[in-house]
Order: sequence, then structure tokens, then C-alpha cells
Amino acid sequence: MIKGSLHIFFISTFETVFYFFFVSKSEDNGIKAAFNVYYTPLIQSCGNWSNMTHELLAEYVSYGPNKSVIDIRGFGATAERNQRNTELLNVSGMYSFFCAFLFLFFIFLAWKLGIKLKWRKLLAEHISFVTLLGLYEYFFFRTIIYRYSTISTDEINQYIYDGIYQCLGF
Repeated sequence: MIKGSLHIFFISTFETVFYFFFVSKSEDNGIKAAFNVYYTPLIQSCGNWSNMTHELLAEYVSYGPNKSVIDIRGFGATAERNQRNTELLNVSGMYSFFCAFLFLFFIFLAWKLGIKLKWRKLLAEHISFVTLLGLYEYFFFRTIIYRYSTISTDEINQYIYDGIYQCLGF
């Protein structure tokens, strides 16, 4: 029970740190990179737009979506997402602390029962295991997950244009 609870404590702590400080950041960057396919060329080209293009967009913006409303909603959504993710990080931390509590509880029981533990071996085994797992996870993400083919820009374009054509009745 001591070995198992120590093992789960190390794994839960590793998974929390790895997910919240590595995987989630990488996912956010990947999503932003997908949208930058549209955003970056738009920003880079706006200095070359004709006056007519500027006028048409200015008219659309004046009658269409209100920038301050969009900003308020966007900032609110960011704050809400950050709050939810912080809550999830805290819950994940509580899981790790619970596993640490179990480990300490089992150590207490072993002490009360007079069971001798080989601390160096116990800690060395589990630290080695978590280190190997960490290396595996890191290289797995670098060589497999990062190379996984997600939805492409052409697929997103098709999806958007299908919706536009459906709205126009084509």
C-alpha cells in the first residue's frame, strides 16, 4: 500500500504539472497558430487595401458587430476560461495531496505495526519510474502528438464556405 500510494502520488503530481504547464500551453499555441493562417495575412495586407475596401469594411463594422461588445465578451471569456482552468488545477492538486495523505497514513500504520521500510530503495524506484515516465511523455508529445495531423486550413475553409453557401441558398 505504501508503494502504491507513493507511486500514485508521484504520477498524479507529474501529470498535473505536465498537463497544466506543458500540454495545455502547447494546445493553446496550436489553436492560435491555426487562426494566424487568416489573421496574419489580413493584418499584413490591410495597408494595401483600396479606399473602397476600407469604406465597405468601415460601414460593415459601424452596422455590424460592436467592437466594445466583442472585446467585453472576449475578455470575459478569457477570464472565465482561466478561472475554470485554475479550478481544475486546484482540484488536480487536491488529488495529489490526497495521495500524499494516503502515503503518510500508510507510513504511520507501518510504523505502528513495527514494519521496517527500505526508504532508499522505495524512493529510488519511484523517482526513477516517474523520471522515465516523464521522459517518455515528453518524447511522445514531441514525436507523435506534435506531428499529429489536425484539421487543416482547407478543411476549415470548406466548412465555413459550406455554411455561407447554405445561408445564401446555393
